[in-house]
Amino acid sequence: FDLTQRGLIVSIAADDVLFATGSFRITATGREILGGLAPILAEFGNAINIEGHTDDQPLNRGGYTNWNLSTDRAVSTVTLLSETYGISPTRLAAIGYGEFKPVEPNDSPANRAKNRRVEIVIVAGATA
Repeated sequence: FDLTQRGLIVSIAADDVLFATGSFRITATGREILGGLAPILAEFGNAINIEGHTDDQPLNRGGYTNWNLSTDRAVSTVTLLSETYGISPTRLAAIGYGEFKPVEPNDSPANRAKNRRVEIVIVAGATA
């Protein structure tokens, strides 16, 4: 959790927590985590941005890039929050940043793992 000028940011590791490595399908563990957060998110009237992030390692999937993966992970998260947990889609946005907003340099396996994440941003002052 991090409180910034943008709002409250909840950062969740992507690999083997929300998603299998390289996948945008939410895991059972990821569903449990998001299910625990959903009632709290529902209490606020603020807009919620779901931001997907990756490391800088190429995917080698015939044109499917880290940008695609980060965006697809954000969309999967938005879809689950809306369709399963009833959070109004008018409050939700899915954003994919690919490898372009790392929290650590992509210079080690541990740092690359930190960069593979989904951030839930409860936007300060912005209501839907």
